[in-house]
Amino acid sequence: MDTENIYGKSPVMDNENEILDLVDENDVVVGETNRGEAWSNSSNKYIRFVAGFLINDEGCIWVPIRSQNKKKLPGAYDWSFAGHVGVGESYMSAAIREASEELNINFSENDIREKVKLKPQDNNIGYFVQVYEIGYDYDPNFNTADFESGSWMTVDALRQEILNGASAKKELLHYLTINCT
Repeated sequence: MDTENIYGKSPVMDNENEILDLVDENDVVVGETNRGEAWSNSSNKYIRFVAGFLINDEGCIWVPIRSQNKKKLPGAYDWSFAGHVGVGESYMSAAIREASEELNINFSENDIREKVKLKPQDNNIGYFVQVYEIGYDYDPNFNTADFESGSWMTVDALRQEILNGASAKKELLHYLTINCT
């Protein structure tokens, strides 16, 4: 099976050597770190992350199940697309790149709407998350290295699944609670 994406690299495993901007509590770049060190960082320094949902005309969001090959949270509910913001990369550029890598869909800035920025100090997470939404009415041809399946769900249905104990990224429930799409 060919797991190469449009950038010619395999997204199968998490890359702990990926270099990321390190930012302060105001989201100002103060240095660099690698991905592996970023998650063990106990200082008041953070990394940047993007996440978003595809949303169809019926108001349902496309919710994937993470691949069993994922190092963190295999088989858990996830964002439609998500990932780290690289060194010198903007949140928007990262969102466009992640949507392309994970969903095999090329979007432009005009297709993507900013929803909310989750801050670590307000949300008990170790990173800034810029959340996006993209109007889209088709089942994506998702990257099977990232996701094993996916389905369209209402926000309330996904929230209830997580509240009932389904595994999911921890910031997902917080977002669904504060910002119903």
